[in-house]
Amino acid sequence: MNKREGKVLIAGGGPAGASLAIRLAAAGRDVVLIERDRFPRHKLCGEFISPECFGHFADLGVLEPMLSAGGERITETLFFPLSGRTVRIPGRAFGEPALGLSRSAMDAILLDRARAVGVEVIEGAAIASATAEQGELRAVDVRTTDGTREIAADIFIDATGRGKALVKAFQRTQGNASERPARRSNGFVAFKAHLREAELAAGRCEIHFFPGGYGGINRVEGGAVNHCFLVRSEAVKSVGGRVEDVLEKLVYANASARNALISSKAEMDWMAVSFEGFGRSELSYGERLFTVGDAASFIDPFTGSGMLMAIESSAVLAESLAAAGNARQVYAELYAKRFRRRLFICSLLRNAAFRTRAATFVSVALGGLPFAAEALARLTRPQTSAAR
Repeated sequence: MNKREGKVLIAGGGPAGASLAIRLAAAGRDVVLIERDRFPRHKLCGEFISPECFGHFADLGVLEPMLSAGGERITETLFFPLSGRTVRIPGRAFGEPALGLSRSAMDAILLDRARAVGVEVIEGAAIASATAEQGELRAVDVRTTDGTREIAADIFIDATGRGKALVKAFQRTQGNASERPARRSNGFVAFKAHLREAELAAGRCEIHFFPGGYGGINRVEGGAVNHCFLVRSEAVKSVGGRVEDVLEKLVYANASARNALISSKAEMDWMAVSFEGFGRSELSYGERLFTVGDAASFIDPFTGSGMLMAIESSAVLAESLAAAGNARQVYAELYAKRFRRRLFICSLLRNAAFRTRAATFVSVALGGLPFAAEALARLTRPQTSAAR
């Protein structure tokens, strides 16, 4: 099989799946993208686009639409621990301001571009089942309002996030559908809503640490403030589980968060999702099925590099599929080279962030050494030569 010429099916129309579809279609591949939802739609996300994404947007042909979609240019990020000195990361640490833009707007722009370059996009498509032969995925049955359609392909990409809908469909063909990982007690719950009347200075992103978690706020288009926060599961249970209780008893324990958010009002229903952890996952399942974006790795949200990881990993996979030799091996090598250091640094920062004393110590140390804070922030980003 010539991997550079075969048909590609991508499951998931978020930034990883849509950007990969654009890259592959622009290179002449026959690409079909299936997405469970219909766009535009909200997505639980910090909605912070770091400036390293802009080079990728230019490559994808969407830079101008992204910058003109009404988002907020973010010139500084402030970290507020429960106690200790506030840490400020100026925009100059990454070369230019970041962008606050809703996933509703960003994902729609990417999906429209995918259609424009020839990708067949099927929205409202749920994966019903999969077909495998000799341990390799061969086709999926997709259920839509028009019925069920079988789609065969040579390469399959799971870009459905941590849920890995395509991987699970493939695993069911291998007879291990009943195998579920044991639930861990240290899982997390993430919450997100757009707010009105929050106290937030223009051009600023704030990160608030509180007992059992942390959260971030920044403005997006239309003047709304996106509030996305992450809490350990046991902490959510300890206060009763309702988002109102989590806000009052946990988030607002941080005085800066309380001052910024106590008078705010949600303009949408709060979104919530639970998950088990962070870090690397499997990059491939056999020679035909690959993962990308959050399905491949889930990086800590407070680094502000989740969107970048999604889009950058699509570039790495596109390069791997175009390379001579074994695409699975090339992908593993390129992925490790590009992301291993970042994921390791972020794991260290996460461990500190969820320990109050450690977070206080780090904030005091970095608060007095702004250049050290900027240098640490850059360690969560690609090296300049590998940014695109």
